[in-house]
Amino acid sequence: MNVVWANLSELPPRLFEFRPRVGLDAVRARSAPAIFTDSDWAGVEGNWRRYVCFMDYRDLFAFNFSNTFRGPKHIAYFEENPRFREATRLIQVSLKVVSHSDLKYHDDTEFRTYFPEYPPIYFKGSSRGVNGNESSVEGVVTMAKDGSIRYHFREKVSMYDGETQWSSEGIQVGNVGCSAGVVGVWTTSMHDRGDPVGPFWLWKVDEDYPTQVFDHL
Repeated sequence: MNVVWANLSELPPRLFEFRPRVGLDAVRARSAPAIFTDSDWAGVEGNWRRYVCFMDYRDLFAFNFSNTFRGPKHIAYFEENPRFREATRLIQVSLKVVSHSDLKYHDDTEFRTYFPEYPPIYFKGSSRGVNGNESSVEGVVTMAKDGSIRYHFREKVSMYDGETQWSSEGIQVGNVGCSAGVVGVWTTSMHDRGDPVGPFWLWKVDEDYPTQVFDHL
């Protein structure tokens, strides 16, 4: 959360309105714009916005393979490089609650139900970034044994067949269905050593929320 918020503070003033809510009201239960039901107790269905932060691939390559700033893979690349800045991307996400049989990449045995009143919520939808780039999304929302609310995502870019390319794991900030949203980590579906990884912040928005998406590099 701190990493994403720090990056948001570097956005130009014209983009300041595109931020998740923070503060005591934002962590209040069911404060997000949603229709809450027994089957969608977390208010999953509807429109969301998602910030993802990542290293520009030129920086990622230089960090891993070049000898600049005492590299490769030396922390000095971040501490002594005046040009380094993480990229921040705003993505539009639309989700719909579905049955487990509609999912392709999630096994029902992965998720245990600890609270009968909070069964797993299965969802599918789409994710759209800049230049109209769109991918399909599916996932599960569960309540863990400690009462925390977990979001599990798989994402598939249409030009790749058969398997998902990205996965994300997040946790609800605050109470059930609060407007502060979900904070977590994204990476590849393969989880191979050396794969990219970064933070994300996902939050629910009204139906008439501006549709603008952008990359800030």
